[in-house]
Amino acid sequence: MLPQPITTKSVAQNSSSISNTIDEAYMSQNAPNPFSGEAEIRYQVPQTAISAYIGIYNLNGLQIQQYPLEKGAGTITISAGNLSSGIYIYSLIIDGEEVETRRMVVQ
Repeated sequence: MLPQPITTKSVAQNSSSISNTIDEAYMSQNAPNPFSGEAEIRYQVPQTAISAYIGIYNLNGLQIQQYPLEKGAGTITISAGNLSSGIYIYSLIIDGEEVETRRMVVQ
């Protein structure tokens, strides 16, 4: 099952360009989940995006890792070697806007 993009609309006059960018973006659930070695996250960043990254956060909301993304479709690999066992949150951020957020479990 492919992840569905999250659509958010702004009431600003330039909201159509922001909405179009978000409509074309997605980030998959990490696989495998939970994991103890490595996990992959697939993503799609629109060509119109200026900047994009996936941020990994602890449950206190502190960003502990950041993975810059290229435009288009791609995959990043997360290593459990840099993370303690536990639950983490990761978010796709495009042009400063949170597009999608998911959870991962490191064993």
